[in-house]
Amino acid sequence: MYLPFPKLVLSVSAKNGKCWVHVKTPLYKIAPLLPRHASEMMRLRHAALREAPTAFGTDPDWELAKTEAYYQRFLLRIAARRRECILGIRLGETLVGMNGLGMRRQHDVIYGLIYSMFMLPEARGQGLGAALLAHSCRHAHESWSLTRCRITVETHNQQARRLYERHGFTFLFRETAAFSLNGIDHDVDHLEVPLPLPAPL
Repeated sequence: MYLPFPKLVLSVSAKNGKCWVHVKTPLYKIAPLLPRHASEMMRLRHAALREAPTAFGTDPDWELAKTEAYYQRFLLRIAARRRECILGIRLGETLVGMNGLGMRRQHDVIYGLIYSMFMLPEARGQGLGAALLAHSCRHAHESWSLTRCRITVETHNQQARRLYERHGFTFLFRETAAFSLNGIDHDVDHLEVPLPLPAPL
């Protein structure tokens, strides 16, 4: 089922003393990616790596060498797990964004981890990233009965951090030298939000 996201304001005009807000309602669909979506996932992942080669904590050259067959095997492994999925968001039939979601444990704390989030540039600014983030949190709570979600973000990525903070994520701790690429250490911030998320206004 395609869902409306009526939050993209196209223009505001005044007529006869009244203010009119013109809103476009893009239709989107969010669902887990399956092995048959391997080629789409590969294209999106490669686009993400080319745009932000350090954002995913792995060697981009090694990642870009992965083939469609690799992603098919990867999605088969994910499908076999009870509490792990790759969620994709589509505009029409086009996959425009995705993120991973899995249940994790750290000491006595069990939480949902949202990871590897990416949205195509042409799909940004329409509320789709917010919709995917909210859906991921809702899935972790409703399907896995989790009471918190976490996400990590490189310390310099303020645009992504603002998106997460608008959805109630707050700073948990900073991990220095979380990963190293080409001899350069990268720090990441860990953010957390309690579940369920409050209902949108």
